Parts: sequence; C-alpha cells; structure tokens
Amino acid sequence: MDEIEELLINFTQPDKPLRKNSYGLLLYGPPGTGKTQLCNVIIKKAGLFDLGIQPLSSSELNRSKVGETEQLLMSIFHRALHVPYLLSCIAIDEIDALVPKRNEKSGEHKVDVLCLLLSLIGGIKHVSNIFMIASTNRLNKIDEAFARRLQDKLYVGRLNAEQRLKIIKKIDDSKVQIEERFRNFFGKEHRVSLFNILTTNFSGAAIVSLRSQLLKFFDLNSTKEILSENEKDNILVKICAKVANDFQIKIGGYSIPNLIKDFNIGKLTQQYKKFFSSQEMYSLSGRVLIDLREEYSSIQFELIDGKLKEISLDNQKIKFACDLVSILLVLALIFKVPYFQLIDSNFILSNSAYEQSTAIEFILEKLNEYEQYKNSMIVFDADTLVGISESMSDSFMSESLSYSIQNSSIWQQIILHSFKSQFAKSNQNNKEDQHKWCIFISSSEFLINQFKKLAKFELSKKEFDFSEKERKCVNCDLTFYQKDNKRNSCSFHPIKLLQRIYKKSDNKEHIFEMTKDQLVAMARNSMSTDIFNQYYYICCMKRLNESDGCKNDCHKDIKLL
Repeated sequence: MDEIEELLINFTQPDKPLRKNSYGLLLYGPPGTGKTQLCNVIIKKAGLFDLGIQPLSSSELNRSKVGETEQLLMSIFHRALHVPYLLSCIAIDEIDALVPKRNEKSGEHKVDVLCLLLSLIGGIKHVSNIFMIASTNRLNKIDEAFARRLQDKLYVGRLNAEQRLKIIKKIDDSKVQIEERFRNFFGKEHRVSLFNILTTNFSGAAIVSLRSQLLKFFDLNSTKEILSENEKDNILVKICAKVANDFQIKIGGYSIPNLIKDFNIGKLTQQYKKFFSSQEMYSLSGRVLIDLREEYSSIQFELIDGKLKEISLDNQKIKFACDLVSILLVLALIFKVPYFQLIDSNFILSNSAYEQSTAIEFILEKLNEYEQYKNSMIVFDADTLVGISESMSDSFMSESLSYSIQNSSIWQQIILHSFKSQFAKSNQNNKEDQHKWCIFISSSEFLINQFKKLAKFELSKKEFDFSEKERKCVNCDLTFYQKDNKRNSCSFHPIKLLQRIYKKSDNKEHIFEMTKDQLVAMARNSMSTDIFNQYYYICCMKRLNESDGCKNDCHKDIKLL
C-alpha cells in the first residue's frame, strides 16, 4: 500500500522536467488473491473520483455489436472532461480479455478496442486527469503497448504460512458460537504444521473458504463425543482436500492431502529442521539436486562456495518425484516459502497443455510466478519433463547403446537456464529471508551426469569416491579412473583396431588386432583404402572410416565380444 500511495502522490504533482508519470496501475497475480477488492480499497483510500461507476469487468465492456464497446469506452472517458479539476479513476477487472496481444489470429474488433484505449491513455486523445487501475490473472496475455502505458505494476501474490494462519485463527476469536471441544482447534503445534503444509499455495479466497467450511462443520456436528487429536487431524485433511479440489490447487497435478496422508508431518518436520541452522541458511545457494539412483539416493544442497551439503534418502522408500512431495513441503515450511510448485508431465497434462509450445508457455508462466516472490521453490521432475531416448547401433561384432534427450527445448531453455540464473542470483543475495530454491529431480544416470556437467554442479561424496577408485577395463586390460572415463575421449580409441573373420578351412572365427598406424601403412603399400572397411574400433565397434569418436564410455566392466 505504501508503494501505491507514493505512486498516487507523484501522479497528482505538477509535471517536472525529464519525469513522465504513469497513466495507471496494473495489478496482476494468480486468481483469488484479492486484486479486485484491492481496486476498491485504492480508490477509496486515495480519494479518487470514480466517474459515477463501480469497478467494471471486461465482460461488461465487451459488446456483441460492432462499435458498441468503443462507444461505451469513449463515453466513460469523456465524463472525466466535465470535471478537469478532479483526479478521476476507471477500474477494469480481467483487462486481458479487453486488450489481448495482437497477432495474426486477432479479430478486427479486438484490435479496434485496443487502439482506442491506447489513444485515450497516453495517445493522441489522452485524457490527462484519468488514472486507470486494471487487474489480470494473465500478464503474459496483455498487449505489450498497453502494458507499457501502465508502467507501475504491482504483483498481488499468495499468502505465506503466517498470513494463512492469522486468517484461519479468527475462528477462535470470532463471535460465532463454537462448542468448547472445537475451541483452540489450532492450539496444537503439530496441527499448525499440518495446516501450513496442507494449505501450501492457497490463495486468500481459498483460506476464507476453508474457514467457512470449518465453521460449517463445527456448526453441523452436534455430537458431544470428545474427538481425539488424530480425528481432528483427519477432519482438517478432509476439509482442506475439498477446498483444494474446489480451487484446483495442486502440486505437480496431485492433491496435497492425498500425497501426505501416509506421512507423520510432525516427525518429518523435526527430522529435517535439525539439518539447517539459521547460520547455514546464508551459505546455501538455492540450487538442489535430488538423486534417486539407488546407489546414490540423497538430497544435495549446493553451498555458495560450490560444495555440497547432503541428506541421505537411503532409509526411505522413494522411487518417483511424487513420493518426495511430503519432504519437499516440509522443506518449504522450514524455509518459509509461500509459493511451491512441482513441474512434471502430470502437472502439464492436467492443465491441458498438450502441444510442446503450449507446455513451454505454461511452464514459463509458472516460472514468472516463482520469480515474483522473495522466497519461492520450483521443482523439475526431469525424468518425465525431458525424457530420454535410447538408440541401439548393431554391428556384426556387438551392440552399442547410446542416449539422447527427447525434449531439448525444455531441457535447455527452461531447466538449465533456471539453474544457471539461480547460480548468478545466489552470488548477489544471501539474505535468509530472501531465498529462491531451484530443485532438479532424476533417477537417470545419463540425465544427472549431463546436468552436473552443464549446470556445473559438484559431485557427491559417493560419486567422488567412485570416480577416484582404480578399476580395470576388461576389454583392453588398462587401469582407469571413472573421473577420466568420458565419452568421446577414449584413451585407446586411436590405438587398437580389430578384424573378425570366419575361416571355412578350420570352421573357426579369428580375430586380428592392429594399431591404426599399422593399418595406414598397409593401405599406403596397397594404394587402396578398402582395408579400412574391414577393421573396427574395439571400444565402440564403429568402422574406422565411419567413426567420428567413441560414443561409449571408453573403458568398461563388461566384455564387448
């Protein structure tokens, strides 16, 4: 509200050199956060003249007949000309329906309405004493020229845990007659933690609805039986599930109550709280990798200096990202995160984003919401979002398996970009109350190796120990370290080649080994390169004249032949 008051003071002051005042205020954010109600509060608090009309919705202005919408807008704006000595205001809700982005699919009627508004607000027909207040749930759908006119933008976001609890606790302070057994319903610490987790991502409207549902339950439940603490918890979970379903509040396409029903939230919260002191919070970069590979199962928190703080998941039955939601919600509670979202294929499909372009646009919309908060958490389930394709190359010697990323757009433009930008932010800001969390989840060795390489994420202790362990390749008898065992850098690739020939004379298969230098010398003597078609690299079984580098790890524990 302080920002709004300062804006209005600047607007009413005389023009000053080199300063151009905004023509209005644009409120944006998710549904149910109170943008429409805030419009009314701003008008009354600032003492603006409302032109004799209440805040309008775009549906009231959009008319079916051609020219009616433009005529209506002109009449409203011209009212301000009759009171040039007053600062007038026009408030329009859901403005994105009135001024959508212009493209080849835009209707002529929509473009005409947009052009009229642009001329009335800072254009050739500018009405100088009108201050516009507009609200929208979809900032990315508004025409850019119109958004520039309303230079002052205010994000109206979701409530944090303390704000949600403050609203819901009015039950105990209310004058509504509540039976004594329901008094201090939120007096128990474990139920407060349960409530905070169950209501993650709840908007103000959802919390008010939850409060009404609880009061309704208290009023209708006339039994005098004393409820156990477990029964009260079940009541809270059931009502929260109903409200979450009504408002379509989900984490990765899943309902929170269904995901946490088998977990002891109180015990889980205490278990993870001990891992983080207030001082340690300053040293975390916000980049997290959750490794679901069986041998490395752990949560790896990156520190600002690049080192890792690891929490083992060995004793927990976790196979998929949805199994982690309870732990992630507890971490969000510990880190005081008001916005948490799991991005996976189920979440995308549940929002009808079937095309790749639509899916990317939808993910970017969620990332924009994530960026609006000082404290927020976004989680990428890479296994379902990106996907891996396997390809088998077959020769008469052996088979070679290679992997590639299916959805490179989401991989490069969204996941890697988010983690790289998060690394830059962590070096600029280490305040405890301003922390963003970017989490990568995968059980694929290929994806995790690619992520660590491209996002410059350190190896875990187990991975480091494994990479430092001396091993012996069964194909070439050379000792090697896994850290040096990289694709396309085979240490014996240019040395050993082989030829496999079946001889009828003895009905046996014979293998001939030769170095590349020897083979080149033979080709020069015979003045022919046909011999190159007969020899293969021992590491990847590619023909000498076809191979563009070893596509397998150069050393292996499995015999190729």
